[in-house]
Amino acid sequence: MAAQIVTLRDRFGTTARVRVDRGFNLFDFRPCVAGRCVEVLWSPDGFEFDGEPAFGGMPILFPFAGRIDAARFEYAGRQYQLEEGDGAGNAIHGFVWNRPWRLLQASDTAATGQFQASVDDPSLLARWPSDFRITARYELIDGRLAMQFEIDNPGAATLPFGLAMHPYSRLPLGGAGEAEAIEVRVPARRSWRLERLMPTGELETPDFLTSLRNGMTLDGQVLDAVLTNLESSDGRCETTLTNRAANVCLRQTFDASFGHCTVYTPPDRQAICIEPYTAVPNPFDLELRGIASGLRFLPPGESFTANLVMEANRA
Repeated sequence: MAAQIVTLRDRFGTTARVRVDRGFNLFDFRPCVAGRCVEVLWSPDGFEFDGEPAFGGMPILFPFAGRIDAARFEYAGRQYQLEEGDGAGNAIHGFVWNRPWRLLQASDTAATGQFQASVDDPSLLARWPSDFRITARYELIDGRLAMQFEIDNPGAATLPFGLAMHPYSRLPLGGAGEAEAIEVRVPARRSWRLERLMPTGELETPDFLTSLRNGMTLDGQVLDAVLTNLESSDGRCETTLTNRAANVCLRQTFDASFGHCTVYTPPDRQAICIEPYTAVPNPFDLELRGIASGLRFLPPGESFTANLVMEANRA
């Protein structure tokens, strides 16, 4: 089956491409900065064609993000078994990033897609406490990419969930200079202590957080950190990637629904991931121990909405 791709374009020349059949992944975003279009997302060669799902672009992680230990969890007295996915026996990144979605609407500047467990993959109903529906809308507005996510519970039981975005920002941003000279800014004051990339429940304050809040150059940093206590302005948190050699700054703004942020540097150094999370990895284990994880519990018939904006400007 041929890839189902939607292309968006606004009056400024900003473009975006979405693979509907591969998790509604917006894998290509090219905003215009000082008269030139900048490719800001990274994806593997051939991502826009048929093939096995692979990480790249901007995967949507739902109904959980990060790992779930041993690919199983307990909720409301019942055990649930998930698919292993990280090569170490753990489930990872939810159900919707690698499955086909349905395209609900598309115009020159906007597209809306949807995935519902009972409609699009009923086998998932045995793996999660409730049916779920996620609707994503991407829209180009004056050169910016606005993203809205609505979670609905069409089931008969409470829906526990976490939502995250996993953008792979291309390095070096703007194509000039060196990847290691890129400045990363995330306004976080604490970090979750991790074991096997899952939170232990303890918070810590590693030395790099001060630099990260003020703009830290990559400069050999190897990160896979889950950050929290995010600073915000008017209820919105802002992260930036800045390449002064290319005179480009990539700005990501997200609302208070996203209380955590993962920063990940893939080993090939072709990208960096600054990932807003509503709930941390392995949340059910934390909740059973009385530790707030950010996991949300949506009653039947109710909905939840989260918003993000991505844009590029001069540095």
